[in-house]
Amino acid sequence: MRGVADASPLSLVARLGVALCCFERYCRAVGLETEAIQDFLSYMWEWPLMMAPGWFEEWEAKRTSLVEFG
Repeated sequence: MRGVADASPLSLVARLGVALCCFERYCRAVGLETEAIQDFLSYMWEWPLMMAPGWFEEWEAKRTSLVEFG
């Protein structure tokens, strides 16, 4: 088993990117590909693109059903 690298030097946005990549790859590897998961991933990948304070509320209002679970 490979060791896990320390993510503490990474920014929160970079950590989100790593987590989303891992989640996407895991879902693909186990054949867990549903519309709800794709909607969630599309929604979460928008987060790093938020560049203005007013955009957060608009982005958050679009949250998908999987955001409510966890």
